[in-house]
Amino acid sequence: MVLSDGLGNTIAGGDFWSGVRQGIITSGLNHLAHEGINKLEIRRTLLSRFKKVNGKHVTNPYAKPEFNPEGFKALLDNVDGLQSTYDKGNRPEIDCDYNSAVGEYVSGDHKVYINKAENQTNYKLASTFFHEFRHAI
Repeated sequence: MVLSDGLGNTIAGGDFWSGVRQGIITSGLNHLAHEGINKLEIRRTLLSRFKKVNGKHVTNPYAKPEFNPEGFKALLDNVDGLQSTYDKGNRPEIDCDYNSAVGEYVSGDHKVYINKAENQTNYKLASTFFHEFRHAI
């Protein structure tokens, strides 16, 4: 596509490299626009999974998560699809004493390790759970 921009510019009487440069800029901006839309769509999709009662979230996606069995159960119960993904992964143990990546699944331990500092909202923790539980499947 970029070469054709250069050729088209030359045929129209312009500079080949100016056309190539414009093609690169246009392609780059198009790519960024689509990336942004995809990220917004993913965010909207996950956010829509948080159950609501009377228009209010049962578990607030923006609240600080509770890193204990009750907090995990609340997320599993109140985020559509999270419990089933956990079950399909054969219910890995969840360990929150982890200081490396956002989260990690270790198959030998059948554990999901969660970094508390990197999962500061229920939304982020649910996202990390979905990701790591899929590794367990």
